Amino acid sequence: MVTQVELLEYKRGQDQIDKLVRRDVQQLWDGIGAIDPDVKRNLLMDLAPGLVARYGPVAATLAAEFFAETVLLRAEVPELTAGEAVRQSTRAVIGGLWTGQELTARDRLAESMVRHARQWGRSTIRASVGASGGRVRFARILSYASKKGPCSWCRLLASRGAVYHSEITAGGLDDWHDVCACEAVAVRSPDDFPAGVPGYDDIVVHEDNGAWMPKELFDEYDAVHGRYDDDRMVAANMREKYGYT
Repeated sequence: MVTQVELLEYKRGQDQIDKLVRRDVQQLWDGIGAIDPDVKRNLLMDLAPGLVARYGPVAATLAAEFFAETVLLRAEVPELTAGEAVRQSTRAVIGGLWTGQELTARDRLAESMVRHARQWGRSTIRASVGASGGRVRFARILSYASKKGPCSWCRLLASRGAVYHSEITAGGLDDWHDVCACEAVAVRSPDDFPAGVPGYDDIVVHEDNGAWMPKELFDEYDAVHGRYDDDRMVAANMREKYGYT
């Protein structure tokens, strides 16, 4: 079982990386200063990948240690780069440069860079599960760090439970958003989910696909899932019924 102590220690390490990323984004932003928005956008797009490349490997190392310690298998760290995806995310979140909302743009950029750095760790867990030969599965574990709790999108994905590596892409478990503190965790059995996390007390085996599913979360999903609903529609239904963000 992934113990609460192990999960909290891993989260503390991730939080420290997040703080460093946010600090460096602010220093980068302030260092560029108040200049023409087009010029600042281009500079940020050029420099942001280097920031992710600084902290992404740290997140990957932390995840590799977490994987090895919790499932007692060798971790697989994939080859990752911080390139065009980071540049495009930077372009997408800094529209406030042109509308007098510089602080909002800076904060959105910081959260985007946090997500990209965290992805190195999440991808390491995913790759390690894939390299395990079916001995472990990949699960999304919700975070309750925010006062509002995990959002409807994360609850939806977490409801799918733990699956083998080959099912991850189809199941969408590796789809993360900005300002998300949920974790990718490897589990060896239905009894191996982290203890003490709300929603994971009762793990059941899905009768059709064999996934190890948190019953409470799946029941929430099942109660609002219409026959022809896609994931976005289900998430909207969850927000309406349960009041999630």
